[in-house]
Amino acid sequence: MNPLHRTPVHDVLDVGVRAINGLLTVGRGQRLGLFAGSGVGKSVLLGMMARFTKADVVVVGLIGERGREVKDFIENILGEEGAPARSSWPRRPTCRR
Repeated sequence: MNPLHRTPVHDVLDVGVRAINGLLTVGRGQRLGLFAGSGVGKSVLLGMMARFTKADVVVVGLIGERGREVKDFIENILGEEGAPARSSWPRRPTCRR
């Protein structure tokens, strides 16, 4: 799909982090990349945004992360709401309630 044919983002998404909402506003349906050096709090910020975003479903892609780091992120940062899925697994819905 050509990215230029996507519908424009019009609605603001409340990500639950006041600094992001005020300075780096995110739109509903927008893709977001988070890039920074090691040890600066990317996982903590990503976890806060995933937990406190006012949305029914939040999809987080941890591209290039080791399995140990993904497990730590899901267990310690996301908590019980986290539902892992790997790209090598067959496609099926994974949701915990």
